This record gives sequence, structure tokens and C-alpha cells, in this order.
Amino acid sequence: MGMRITLKKDEMAQLLVMLYILLRFISMFIPPYHFVILLYVMVGLLPVALVADFRLRADNRFLLSVGAFLLSGLLCAVFQHSGYTRIILELPMIVVGICIAKYGLKLSYLYVLYYTSMVIVLFRMIINNLDSNAVFYHGSRNMITAWLIMITCLLYLEYARSKKIVPIYPAVITTAVCFISGGRSGVVASVFLTAMLLLYNIRFTSKHPLRILGVVIAGIAGLSVAIRRYYSVFFEGVINRFKGIGYAERVWYENERLEYITDYLTKMVNSLKNFLLGVPAEEMPILNTLNGELHNSYLALHKHFGIIGFLIIAVFIFRVLKVKIKKKNAVFIIVTLTLLIRMFFETIAFTSFYDFVIFALAYIPYVEEKERVKDRIWVNYTEIKRHNNVPVHYGGAK
Repeated sequence: MGMRITLKKDEMAQLLVMLYILLRFISMFIPPYHFVILLYVMVGLLPVALVADFRLRADNRFLLSVGAFLLSGLLCAVFQHSGYTRIILELPMIVVGICIAKYGLKLSYLYVLYYTSMVIVLFRMIINNLDSNAVFYHGSRNMITAWLIMITCLLYLEYARSKKIVPIYPAVITTAVCFISGGRSGVVASVFLTAMLLLYNIRFTSKHPLRILGVVIAGIAGLSVAIRRYYSVFFEGVINRFKGIGYAERVWYENERLEYITDYLTKMVNSLKNFLLGVPAEEMPILNTLNGELHNSYLALHKHFGIIGFLIIAVFIFRVLKVKIKKKNAVFIIVTLTLLIRMFFETIAFTSFYDFVIFALAYIPYVEEKERVKDRIWVNYTEIKRHNNVPVHYGGAK
């Protein structure tokens, strides 16, 4: 007899999501071939059958919001020429995000992806003489920090949902690699993540808080001394990046990021069409010196999905923070704020990168609301059975 392998719905969803994330990682090392993009779009859409059981009022609210978000993006594409590709790539992101919210991800899968990413990134940096810009085929050193912070946040998101003891070392390792890569925005976000998780562990979980603090300080100090001793030129280059604002090697003047943010906001408020549907690229000549990117995910959100899309995402984020603050889920709040900080400094969301994480965060409160509804139904069911002297079978709500 042959061996028969069966997978539960949650296991199948988790495997498909991990395959999607893995394909996204692989695509960063090769030219943007159309078949590769098509492949991870198709893989991202595969779990749709596993998430298509929207039957409660909470689901309807979420679906209406997502539908309005996509419709707003379509209007931006039609009237402001923001591109239809964004809409197509957003569909698998939404499906994958819902899958993560409903079924979660196994910590073992995430740790494999986490350590694999670390090893590959460090190996490629070493063979390229610590040139972090040469790690990925397209994208700067900031893409390294964006990827590693995303994987680290997914890891801690599962810890927050499972309510297990939260380790500090993944955040510390990520901070160290972000520092080595020289990406300033990544260092800011990873330091925030590490500091907040360190305070959380000291305050709530650790029996030896001073020992944890001492180990973290010693590790960071030791790494800094080693880099300073053996890679002094590299170390000085990293420090010099933190002394300047913006890209010193670019033609634009020193504070160009603040300049184009101001330029975008000015064009947005001076035109009703731009306010509603985003500022088109032809009105932003400065983007020609910045690879066509706004280097701010919130501006990119408005540019590609308009004010309606912007407000929908803002409401999603506000709701998830409100729910988690009420539940005092500190780790969840820290993860969300870390992602929001990282998104501020780079166009890494609403460009088919961080989007599925945002939609996962957005849908988690709806999943929890559904669970509360099911629990209330089960309680009412058991009370009616007892009232009628009917035996109750404890197998969960049916």
C-alpha cells in the first residue's frame, strides 16, 4: 500500500503562504521576468478557496472595505495613469493576508525562512566585499533591511497571537544585520523593535531582567568593536550615512526627501482631482532622480489608491491598534508600530511588498470578532440544551 499524505486546511494555507513568501524572496535576486511575477501572483491566489467562507457580518464589512480600496485604485489607474499592475498584484496580497490572519504561520516555518534569509544576505555581502547594494538584483541596501524586518515582524506576530514567551535574540540579530548593511531607516525601525521588546521582556516576562540587558549591551558593544577593528573603512562609511540626510551621491540637494514630500503634498492640496486620486507621475519631475519612487509608503498609498484607499487603510490600522491596546497585547502593538515606522522611510508597502502583512493585520480583528460570535453562539446553544435537559456534547460550536 502506498503512503497517503493528508493536509488539513490550515496546514495547506500555511504551506501556500510560505511558498508565496519564498517566491517573493527569490524574485529579488533575479531580473523582473514576467513569468516570475505571474508565478507568485498565481501562487498567492491559490489559497482563495481556503479563505472563501465569508458568512458573518464582520466579513461583509471587511470585504466591502477591500472592494472600495480596489475600486479607488482602479479609478486612480484610469484617470491618473497610476498603472493597472498595482491592482492585479494587490489581489494575491489580500488573499495571502487573509490566510495569515485566519490560519497563522508555523513558527518553525518562519524560523527556517528567517535564518535562511540571514545566511544568504550575509553570504552575498561577504562575497561582494560588504557591498550591501549588491545583495539583490534590484533594490538598494534598504531592501535588505525591509525584508529582514518584515520576516522578523511576522515571527513576532505569531508569538503575539500564540501568547508564548517572546525571545529577544531575533530582533537583536536583525538590528545587527541592519546596521552592517548600512540602511538608516532599517536601523531606526529595528532599534525601535529591539528596545521595545527588551523593555517588554524586562517588565513582564523575565526573572533576570538585568542579565538580559547586560547580554544585549555586551553583544552590541562586541559587534561594534569587531566591525570597528577589522572593517574600519566600512564602519566609517556606515557612520557617515547617518550624518547626512537623503542621498549624498544623488544630484539633488541634501534634504531632497523633505523637498519632494512637500512638493507632493502641495500638489495634492492644490487640486481636487489630485487630492481624490493621487498626484500623477508627470507632475512630479523630481521622481526622475529617485528611480520613480516616493520613498514613503503613505505617499505611495495615496498616489496609487487615492484618498479613499488611504482612509480605508488608516481605519484598518487604527482599528487593529485600538483592539490590541484594549487587550493589552504589547507585542502586537510593537510589531505594528515597527512596520509603520519602516514604511515611512521607504516605498515598501502598496507596491506588492509589505501589503500582505498590512492586510493580515487588518483582518485579524475581524477573525477575533468571528471567534467571539461563535463562542457566544456555543454558550447560548449549551444553555438552551441544559434548560431543556438535553445532553451537551463538548466538541465546539457546530
